[in-house]
Amino acid sequence: MPGTLPGYLGVAAFAGVKFVGYSLAVSRVKHFETTLAAAATKVAAVRTGLGFVLGPPATLLGAFLTEAMFFRSSFSPFQAAAVYGVLFIARIFVWALVLYLFTKKAPATQIQLLAIFASWRDRFQFA
Repeated sequence: MPGTLPGYLGVAAFAGVKFVGYSLAVSRVKHFETTLAAAATKVAAVRTGLGFVLGPPATLLGAFLTEAMFFRSSFSPFQAAAVYGVLFIARIFVWALVLYLFTKKAPATQIQLLAIFASWRDRFQFA
């Protein structure tokens, strides 16, 4: 039913799908970032936790800021695209934070890899 909360089983399934996806992504990123020595499951657990803690507030804040800055007068068909654009940028910075936590470096190549990865991941997101 649209507009309802998924319940405990839905949240657990959502977290499980995100965790598996992040684990696979980190195992792939480890080929490009050789200083990432932590296990893929550990990095995925941190990323999933950050997603659950920062995700809802970031979504609401991104929607509010996008509406306040760009769409003050009325509804626009580009509003949803703008909100997802803000969230796309936020995802890049969250991934940069996670990789920084595990590698203790933040070169420009990481940001470039994250931009490519975030755009690739969004194409296959089912949630």
